Amino acid sequence: MKELNVVFLIWIAAILFAIGIIILIILKFIKKDTALVTIEKSLKEENYKKALSIGLKILKDDPKDFLVKYYIAQAYEGLKDYRQAAAYYEKASIAASLSAQEEIKSQIFLRVAESYRKIKKYNEALGYYVLVLDKQPKNLKALAGVSELYFEQENYRKAREYLEEYVKLKPDNLRIRFMLGKSCYKTNNYSDAMNHLEFILQNMKINDEVLITNTSMLLADVYIATKNYAKAINVLKSLLEKNIESEIVIVKIADAYLKNNQIKEAITFSTQNLNRVSKDKQCELYYIIGNAFMKDDEIFKAAKNWQQAYKINPSYRDLKSIISRYNYLIEYPELEPLFSKNEGVFEEFAIKLLGSPYIKQIIKKDNFWAFESGDMSYVVFRKPYPATIAELNEMERIIKQNFKANTKYILYSLYGITNENNTSNVYNADKMDLVSDLDFIKKVKGE
Repeated sequence: MKELNVVFLIWIAAILFAIGIIILIILKFIKKDTALVTIEKSLKEENYKKALSIGLKILKDDPKDFLVKYYIAQAYEGLKDYRQAAAYYEKASIAASLSAQEEIKSQIFLRVAESYRKIKKYNEALGYYVLVLDKQPKNLKALAGVSELYFEQENYRKAREYLEEYVKLKPDNLRIRFMLGKSCYKTNNYSDAMNHLEFILQNMKINDEVLITNTSMLLADVYIATKNYAKAINVLKSLLEKNIESEIVIVKIADAYLKNNQIKEAITFSTQNLNRVSKDKQCELYYIIGNAFMKDDEIFKAAKNWQQAYKINPSYRDLKSIISRYNYLIEYPELEPLFSKNEGVFEEFAIKLLGSPYIKQIIKKDNFWAFESGDMSYVVFRKPYPATIAELNEMERIIKQNFKANTKYILYSLYGITNENNTSNVYNADKMDLVSDLDFIKKVKGE
């Protein structure tokens, strides 16, 4: 009887012990669940320090729980400790890969990738984005992440591959489409760039001034690259009307007019807007005005505007070499008639320069005029650069053909002749004498 009682008591004790263990396990789970709820609540309330403290305590008891590691990573991310966030997201991803569903794993992989991006570990970030795309090739967050990484690193060709996939799935994401448009532009695919950027402006439903500005400016660059200058000007003028990026826009419009050979428009528009821009932009406008006048063969006016640009910023583009080349025109205003488009003004200047009271005949060419006076022949070269071999040969041909008695001539060329023709100041002394540089200027001044 006593033995039966002992056995019975042992069984009772074992059952009570098992029940106690079960209760402890249940209490532990309840405690853990309560703690997890507290962590979730703390994360929502942005109380990241509290969430982190509770998470780290739980992790000591259950180091394999991927959800706790995920919450710890979120807490570190909230505290902007992205290095620790990346480490715990990665730990969570490793733990999750053994037990979690694909959707949860992908979510964790995305957070790992984003954390690595924030600490500029781009290769690691890229690897995790690719892990997501391997399982879910249409995952928009992963496609956007990879695209942005390549885009930020200016690898526009690779960026295009992923951006195009994204746009196929979600064509109304205008920010992504802008990146695609820019990637196409940067890889010289102007037609696609144009289509994407025009789509953005046509489908803009909210007043996003930054996106409108960036898209319009880039579309203008695409139009200019494809020589659609009129379209570029129209797009830029739409920004100017809203007073958006007006300084940059003004210079772009002026340059587009010039590229489109709208010389008068380039000069007028630039001149009218000089007072609307800063000194730096004034320099750019003066430079454009100078180039416009040069295209119109108004060489003296070109030099004056280049000089204005040079006074503001001597280092701008090729201004130093331009001013060096055309310094005579700036320093000696008496030379202006030499380059005048008015033939009467030039003829009066040339006859005075030659100092001959009698001119028998004049042969007029684009780059020079040839004069016959008594037993002398003269050529006045009208361009602001040295005469070339081809031009010298043309001069000799004209003189031989028309001034048969006077085959030797005097050449007046402010900038002389090209060095390849002559390193001294005389080219074939039996045929020609040269008056150039300061000797030319002295003759003009009557010295």
